Amino acid sequence: GIGELYPAAFRGWLKNDVMWVNSLVDRIVSEPLEPAGAVAEPYALWAIEDQPGLVLPCAHVNVRPVPSLEPVETLKLFILNLGHTYLVSRWLADKGAARHEFVRDMLADPAAAADLQELYAREVVPGFAAHDRKDDAETYIQTTRDRFRNPFLDHKLADIAQNHTEKVERRIGAYLAWARNADAAFSAPRLE
Repeated sequence: GIGELYPAAFRGWLKNDVMWVNSLVDRIVSEPLEPAGAVAEPYALWAIEDQPGLVLPCAHVNVRPVPSLEPVETLKLFILNLGHTYLVSRWLADKGAARHEFVRDMLADPAAAADLQELYAREVVPGFAAHDRKDDAETYIQTTRDRFRNPFLDHKLADIAQNHTEKVERRIGAYLAWARNADAAFSAPRLE
């Protein structure tokens, strides 16, 4: 196999000495900087699933061991990412309205901002409430709305629109299944 290509000592080190962990990064990155780098928002979280013997790669307030990634992942995927996908759906329905190039433009539009807030309140928070996580969701929604409004982050709707059909399934379809796992009668007409 491929492992035979590497020296035995290296294979032994990988197998016996390297700890493989699950992690998740929550940070919006809007564009590359050349020759190496990226424009990113100030908000950042690197959640690392804790396990015996874990040594964090560095000490930083935004690098946090967590007992499980599920609570972090569901907030990011079903609030931030779902919100992006919902805004892009509106933008695509409006045929990529020229007045809305960036996410912040959508949040500066009173109708779009109110629609997103209503969607969160009526269709997203109830799903989190079914999982006994209403307060977590409401707090993260406020943070997310502030992140979406960042005037220094050129987060293009056209970029988010890439692979839109797949994102709808991963973000919205998966959210609906997750919410119905806790409440079989859960209904979210706009997301459906």
